[in-house]
Amino acid sequence: MSRRKYTNTPLPIVLVLGAAVFLSIFFNATQNREVNIVISGWIVLLCLLVFVSFIAFYIFHLKLQKEKLRALRIIDIAAMSGRDFEKYLVFLLSHQGFTAIEATQISGDFGADILAYKDGKKYAIQAKRYTKPVGVTALYECFGGQKYYHCDECIIITNSYFTPAAKELAEKSSTQLIDRDTLARWVYELQH
Repeated sequence: MSRRKYTNTPLPIVLVLGAAVFLSIFFNATQNREVNIVISGWIVLLCLLVFVSFIAFYIFHLKLQKEKLRALRIIDIAAMSGRDFEKYLVFLLSHQGFTAIEATQISGDFGADILAYKDGKKYAIQAKRYTKPVGVTALYECFGGQKYYHCDECIIITNSYFTPAAKELAEKSSTQLIDRDTLARWVYELQH
């Protein structure tokens, strides 16, 4: 089963490897050893400068991205796509003590959008970015994800609220419901 991974290509590594290939070709093409040493020194210095610049830019980019996520408010969630909401929840869950957090595949996720661990338990998490109250269908989906991914418990997180029937079924099935109020508290805690 494929998983969505939020990673970037390591461009600095590609650049350093490219410079190494260039240097080996250059050394083989020229005959003057002293010129090779001087030019290679400058090329290595330039490569190191480029490498350090990319690392600094990457760190700055990550910090900026984290600050943007911290600055989000509960009302900003309504404007997110479903996938962006899931990414944001991964970020929020990490600040709520969950570990080994991973998003499941985009389609055919068997009812669990996110899988995570906390206090020795594995959780199937269903994300619902809704404008209306979330009903019992979300619980059925999460139960399927719980069984499919061999999870101990289910959590359903929404930027809305839950219907009375969903609350009743959640109570009987020991499913955690995270509604708009709890989500807003998580967002507030993240910012302070």
